[in-house]
This record gives sequence, structure tokens and C-alpha cells, in this order.
Amino acid sequence: IGSPIEYSTMLETGYFNEDLIAELKNKGAVGDICSRFFDEKGNICNLEINERIFGIALQDLKKIKNVIGVAGGKQKLKSILGALNGRFLNILITDEYVARGILEI
Repeated sequence: IGSPIEYSTMLETGYFNEDLIAELKNKGAVGDICSRFFDEKGNICNLEINERIFGIALQDLKKIKNVIGVAGGKQKLKSILGALNGRFLNILITDEYVARGILEI
């Protein structure tokens, strides 16, 4: 489960340009799985970049019986919540901070 845009490795490495960052923020993207972006409610963000990504679509990921997500840390709470809300995974491996944050909601 990828980080929100502000903490993304793709941002740090310069993979995203300013236009794409603005588009991601405009669409409410909080995280990604396999470079497929979603918002905090688990809605898949309609982005042009999705047409350039080679990998499993989030809709197809939902069809898999067991999907394990591994993520933790304060900065990823919204990303993890979005992944759970979208039902993109059914097993989560995380840390105490995220577990408590999820239980408080």
C-alpha cells in the first residue's frame, strides 16, 4: 500500500511531475496499490496515468480470494483506510499505530 502523495517514493525519485501531482491531489488520491490510485473512501481515482500502468487493476484485485496488504506508519493511515474501504485486500499486516487508528474510526 503506497504512501500518500506527500510521502511517495515516486515523488522523491522525480517519477511524478508537478502536473501529475496536482492531478492526484485534485482527484483526492491518498494512496496506491500497484501504482493504481484510490481515495480515502476506497474509490478508484479516474486518472490518465492508469492507462500507462502495466499491472493488475484494482477491480481485478478484488476478485482474488486472499490479498495481503503490508503497510504501517502514521503517514500511511489514510492510505490503508482507503485500501480497506475499497476492499482491495482482506488481510492487513500493520503496526500498532495504524491498528489503533483503524479501531478509533
